[in-house]
Amino acid sequence: MWHDLFTDEEEAGGLMGLRRGYDRFFSDFPIRVNIGVKHRYLGEADGYIVKPIECGERRIVLHFHGGGYCFGSAERSLAYAIRLAVAADGNCFALDYRLAPEHPFPAQIEDGLAAWRMLREDFEASDIFFSGESAGAALALATAMRLRDAGEELPAGILVLSPFVDCTLQSDSIDRLDGEDPIIERDTLTYMATGYFQDNPPDNPLVSPVFGDFAGLPPLLIQAGRNEVLVDDAIRLDARARAAGTDVTCTLYDERLHIFSMFAFLPNAAAAMDEIAAFIRRVGEPAENMAEKMARPGGFEPPTS
Repeated sequence: MWHDLFTDEEEAGGLMGLRRGYDRFFSDFPIRVNIGVKHRYLGEADGYIVKPIECGERRIVLHFHGGGYCFGSAERSLAYAIRLAVAADGNCFALDYRLAPEHPFPAQIEDGLAAWRMLREDFEASDIFFSGESAGAALALATAMRLRDAGEELPAGILVLSPFVDCTLQSDSIDRLDGEDPIIERDTLTYMATGYFQDNPPDNPLVSPVFGDFAGLPPLLIQAGRNEVLVDDAIRLDARARAAGTDVTCTLYDERLHIFSMFAFLPNAAAAMDEIAAFIRRVGEPAENMAEKMARPGGFEPPTS
């Protein structure tokens, strides 16, 4: 599926053609649950709040889609957003941030901050989770860093899938595993990253969060394929966050596909979503409920990933 993503016509159409192909590909992912959808505007950006009918009201996940900062959309990530909402037993806001190269860094982070402030009108900070796949993982992390540096409240946790968090492309796995992933390789990553950071240093911690300070950030769940080209981004991110004292869980699945969990039919995608649900239950549990459970003899066992 990945290998045949773009048609010859789409490849010949340059950036706009590739965007059409990317959106066409993800438009084929079915939505199989009853949901409510609200379209919300955020000035320069917009997005969709989705709520599966059977889910609760308290929590919400703010999701930054992937696509190398240049491709993708909130609408085409709704299938994954719905699965995130189910995992959270709540809602998910799929953010349609501005795309590079027309809108380079930091436009995407500014859109993330606008989404956060919109959600804070209706949700407690402790009931909001950030999520992102690939480049969206970097945006989720950078947005949280901006909030921390400004002294603002932070989300309850951050969920990242196949993080693309180093625009300097220093991870050894990019070359070591070249050819393993059917679509991601150094030339593609270079094209997308340079269109994003443009005149900014690629090692700016908000461009490439793997170089950032993780002190004071909320708990972090990292998921990646063990043999995907960007696996070392995930491993380095885990080490950096762990060194700063962050509560971090990093799970490498037996996959070579970048953003493997987007493909709901894969067994590991279901396992990854179960891990997300357990992580959200653990770090999102109200303090009073957690204390009550801990006080019961044998009444609480931490979730396992």
